[in-house]
Amino acid sequence: VAAGWTGHYLAVEDYGGGATYGPYDLVLTQDPTNPNRFHMDNFYDQGLEAYIDFDGAAGTVKFPDQTLANKPLTNSSRTFVQCPGGADINLNYDGGDWVYHLTRY
Repeated sequence: VAAGWTGHYLAVEDYGGGATYGPYDLVLTQDPTNPNRFHMDNFYDQGLEAYIDFDGAAGTVKFPDQTLANKPLTNSSRTFVQCPGGADINLNYDGGDWVYHLTRY
């Protein structure tokens, strides 16, 4: 099931208060040693590489603690909904709640 996340997506970020960012291109690739971890090649549309862990049984997703462009990415977890055409990932990051809409192409 986890391998189904691998692919090319059009990403749109919706922040609390109605602000949106995107769309932009994003590629998710599965980690060869941890099948629940996926690497993003274009986090925040800034060419940053980040990784995200999915727990399909619990329906949760999180960014494990990491540093991107000298900025910590920590304590970020919530839920996701996957569908054949993409997914919605709900997270708390950068001090606010946001929804990451991914549409596969």
